[in-house]
Amino acid sequence: MTRQSVQQTADGLEKDGFIAYSENPHHLPSKLMRLTPRGRTALDYVQQRHEEWANGIGGSQTIEGLQTALHLLQQVQESLDQTMLNVSEASV
Repeated sequence: MTRQSVQQTADGLEKDGFIAYSENPHHLPSKLMRLTPRGRTALDYVQQRHEEWANGIGGSQTIEGLQTALHLLQQVQESLDQTMLNVSEASV
């Protein structure tokens, strides 16, 4: 993700009325973003739908199954972290 793509996304959110920019007293070249009332309504809607979706998926699983999945994902994350560390060390 580049700074430019983040800026384009933020500008689009501003154009559509979901955020507003304000001055940043601690770093004048950078602006702060805040949700507008429209943005808050949209975020609340997305969060509610996400919660329903996640509960629907999780509700059909056993605790033991979820714990097994969590353990496996943690092992995958550790493998990925180690791979990235090895790549980083090799490029030095």
